[in-house]
Amino acid sequence: MSKGMLKRGCVNSALRMLSFIVLSFSGQHVVLAVEVTSEPLMLLAQADPTPAGPTGAAQPNNAVNLNEAAEKESEAVVDVPVKDEAPILGGFRFSLAPVEWGGDVSAGTSRQSYTPGSKFSRSFSAVNLRASTYIWQPWFAQLKGGVGVIDGKNYTGNQSIRDTSVVGSGSLAMFQQSRFPFSASRTVSDSRTNSAALVPTINFITKSTDVRQSYRPLSGLSDTIAYYNRSNSTILPINSQVGRASVGSRYNLQHEQRLPSYATRFGLSYNYNNLNIAASGNNLVIAKQANVSSQFLNQTLRAEVRRNESKFAVNNTNLRTHGSTLNHTYRPSTLFSLNTQAMYDKTRSFALVDIDNRFLQATSMAAWQPDADLPLFLSAGVNYFDSKLETISPAIIANPRTESKSRSGNLSASYNASPNVNYALAGAYASTRVGLIDNQSRSGSGSANYRSDMQQLGSAFYSWNANAAAAVASHTTQPSSRSLSGGLGHSLNAPQTLKNGSSFDLNAGQSILVRDSRLNGLSTSLTNTAGASWRPLAGETTSGSVSLALADIRIMGGDNRNQYQTITFGIDGLNRSSVNSSLSAMATLQWASNGQGQITKTANASLGYQHARAFDVQGLRYALSLSVLHLNFENTVTQINQLNRRSGSILEQSLHYNIGRAFVRLNGTISRYTDFKNDSIFVLVGRNFGSI
Repeated sequence: MSKGMLKRGCVNSALRMLSFIVLSFSGQHVVLAVEVTSEPLMLLAQADPTPAGPTGAAQPNNAVNLNEAAEKESEAVVDVPVKDEAPILGGFRFSLAPVEWGGDVSAGTSRQSYTPGSKFSRSFSAVNLRASTYIWQPWFAQLKGGVGVIDGKNYTGNQSIRDTSVVGSGSLAMFQQSRFPFSASRTVSDSRTNSAALVPTINFITKSTDVRQSYRPLSGLSDTIAYYNRSNSTILPINSQVGRASVGSRYNLQHEQRLPSYATRFGLSYNYNNLNIAASGNNLVIAKQANVSSQFLNQTLRAEVRRNESKFAVNNTNLRTHGSTLNHTYRPSTLFSLNTQAMYDKTRSFALVDIDNRFLQATSMAAWQPDADLPLFLSAGVNYFDSKLETISPAIIANPRTESKSRSGNLSASYNASPNVNYALAGAYASTRVGLIDNQSRSGSGSANYRSDMQQLGSAFYSWNANAAAAVASHTTQPSSRSLSGGLGHSLNAPQTLKNGSSFDLNAGQSILVRDSRLNGLSTSLTNTAGASWRPLAGETTSGSVSLALADIRIMGGDNRNQYQTITFGIDGLNRSSVNSSLSAMATLQWASNGQGQITKTANASLGYQHARAFDVQGLRYALSLSVLHLNFENTVTQINQLNRRSGSILEQSLHYNIGRAFVRLNGTISRYTDFKNDSIFVLVGRNFGSI
């Protein structure tokens, strides 16, 4: 190869490299296209398979000739100007990438008044522009951005203030379909640009930067994610341009490693969060975590270790936390499972008072059905708890340490002798120590329940039930308890279908429970319930129901005598007169009383109406919502009749209209309550343009 060819080859390579660097870092959005030809630009020299001549001289090398011819042809092609095509540099073709753009312009006003209170109003106009494009190819780099300007004026009483906000965002996403996607974004937002905010209350100006880099190797056995965020927020009081600033920084690094079997995973994460608030100080939280999970045979094992460090400017408080968690599951069959969890945490707090807190808990639960054909279900559990709290302070001299310990276990069995009969047994033991006080408790219980089959009596259905239970408990620090109980109950349900196709249901029930307790004595509870409901035939356009429920509970004898009565009436309905409109309504009335003379009356109702094509105008949507509430609490014994009395209603209406790219929004709210009134209205008119 001649020195001229070598020099030209180096120059071409340098031009290609220079063009790629320039295009990668230029601010223009261009597309690079590589020229591809079916003929090689350069062929490597190869040994000529043609045998040597009689004199032994080698034949001319055809590869070199082809090389020279190809280079001449290439040079000729480069020198010839191409019309109506994008220029070529270093083998790359330049062309402007397609740009999608759009935006909106809008203007609006809002008013709101409180009684008692002040009146607020705001008028504003806004312009937002958005654009998106890509560099080279869509899979290489995608660019999105936007900018918006809002100019508003706030009125509070006799004062007014004008504010102008510039907001925007920009993002870059590269190699999104690859193993190493990268994204970065910058956002500037202002809560005052939220046109849905009716009242200029506490506002926020936020500037945020986000960077995210992910990586997955070709083997696919690990994932690594690095994330960075920095935000600057300013809190603006009502009608003020001067606020309280805070700066936050956050770093996050996560890595997960998998074994080739994918049954075992390892994970690491690091999280750094720093928040600096003006006039308050610096707040720092650093969290580190490592975890592993593995599945083998019929078992699953998960373990986690964490360390957190926090520093708060308030009271100069520092917290250090070390912790770990272990979970183990063993499930050899569908009839047996064993779940175990252990958790340990140690927290050290440094402030005016030095506090050292340690916490350890371990729990294990087992569930077993001896035979799939035997309806016997067994369960057992153990629990260990240990907590130590140590306080070190010159002001605390006596009992600076508090310790709590407990060990407990429980057993239970449930047997379904038949579809109607169930037996259950349970027992538990616990040993606790709180400070210097020890307590041991033992408890046991057994129950039997019977529910009859449903019996048809004409058009009604009748069933009855019976239950019996016994429980005993002993404690070393308080009196032991023993109780025996037995009960009977029955219910009747009579559904009827009327001639017009609607349904009418009647139901009634009664139950009695006799309980003998060593602590509360002998008592009897009598419960009576009744109800009725009417459901019109649910057609394609109309459905609804009306219901009435009554309940009376009386507890006689013993130390907890009382009585309760409740009456509840409800109605609801839904009507769809067309595919575009619907009307819904609901109302509930409730009255409740007890033996101490306390009476509560509650009434609430709601009405909703929606129409997707109001006044038969395409694109015009109307919605109405009305809610009414009344609550009254009385005490006939103390004659306090206005305690917690509250009444009110809320009426909300909205009108949305879209015609082409133009839109109109109208929202109005009227609130009336016992202690205040609130009225608000919001109007927005705007137009969208572009494709995004």
